[in-house]
Amino acid sequence: PRHGQSAATTPPNEPLPGEVEPWQAVAPIRPDTAFVRSPRLLNGLGEAFAALVLIGGGALLVGLATLA
Repeated sequence: PRHGQSAATTPPNEPLPGEVEPWQAVAPIRPDTAFVRSPRLLNGLGEAFAALVLIGGGALLVGLATLA
């Protein structure tokens, strides 16, 4: 060391840069942006459309079965 200075050390409980804290490893962090909201909206719309197709298709098949 120059002029009697020692290298800087981090305090014992100080997190190091880039280190993951325990709460970050467990809790998902979702920023509220359009890039996050739009896939969730599309996923919900897709689920609703699939339910509509399944229920409508079943009703159609029951209707056709009563005609036969």
